[in-house]
Amino acid sequence: MDDGSYAAISWAYERIFPAREPQLRFFRQLFRDRRVRAVLDLACGTGEYALAFARWGLEVVGVDLEESMIRRARERARELDLAVDFRLGDMREPPAGPFDAVICIGNSLPHLLRAGDLRRALRGMARALEGHGILVIQTVNYDRVLRDRVTSLPTITAEEGRLEFRRRYEYLPDSNILFKTELRVQDATGWRSFPGETLLRPLLKGELERELRGAGFKDIQFFGGFDRSPFGEDSPAMVAVASLGS
Repeated sequence: MDDGSYAAISWAYERIFPAREPQLRFFRQLFRDRRVRAVLDLACGTGEYALAFARWGLEVVGVDLEESMIRRARERARELDLAVDFRLGDMREPPAGPFDAVICIGNSLPHLLRAGDLRRALRGMARALEGHGILVIQTVNYDRVLRDRVTSLPTITAEEGRLEFRRRYEYLPDSNILFKTELRVQDATGWRSFPGETLLRPLLKGELERELRGAGFKDIQFFGGFDRSPFGEDSPAMVAVASLGS
């Protein structure tokens, strides 16, 4: 799923993708409403959200396939004196629960390049919830990306412009997308560049809803972002909230 591009930027990952207030507000309300106590964060990166949840007093397990991400997440947990169980692992094989909530955000599911892998991951998430709790998934809105043949995403800037993260899409004949990135960092010697690329399989709303139902999820809501705006064809993101049971 990953060619090492994420390993090359793990040292700067939380600077590129910090835990943002709209997302934190979304999770605070959702976890409070659903009385969440134990959370599984799949594809957790360097642990921005897992660490935030731990600050709220929740029990948290964070899983990522990239060893350098997990190493950095563990370092940050020690620095912040927070108890988070960060594990090296594959989102296709979530750890056993029971968890009250499973989250898989940051456009992680499109890294699964086969329909069977997506199905396996979602059914594993259902097992981790053990019949109760909620699942939150967030991806780019690929219905819009494919419709408009989007070739670039907005550049992320941080640290007063001294850090840039550039992102481009190249469409491949097999219907996958080559996600090409460049991290640029300015220091005393000038600009340093860290290029990378990884394959993505565009995940459309219809497929995700179908596979969620196949995994046993019945109550499924789609939003256009963490602000709970309605999902539409022009939404920049797709956020799904799903639960098991009737």
